[in-house]
Amino acid sequence: MEEKQIKIHYGELSTKGKNRKMFQQKMAEQIRHKTKHIERIKIFPNRDFMFIKWEQARYEELIEVLKDIPGISRFEPVYPVAKDMDAIKKEH
Repeated sequence: MEEKQIKIHYGELSTKGKNRKMFQQKMAEQIRHKTKHIERIKIFPNRDFMFIKWEQARYEELIEVLKDIPGISRFEPVYPVAKDMDAIKKEH
């Protein structure tokens, strides 16, 4: 089964300097807590954004959870494709 992905942007969290990692961890904990009813969810923090990957939940279900978590400025679905222009064109 193909994993679905959401890219989360945290806005000003990326400007928090030495505290940034702590804020990212707190946000990831909040997401885990709010999505504990969803199986097989994975969270991957990055410097300026975070990815959520899952297999079974509906996208709409995650939207309802994510929209109420403080610190998230926006999020959108993302689709992994090969690093090849023909593969990218085929997916679009």
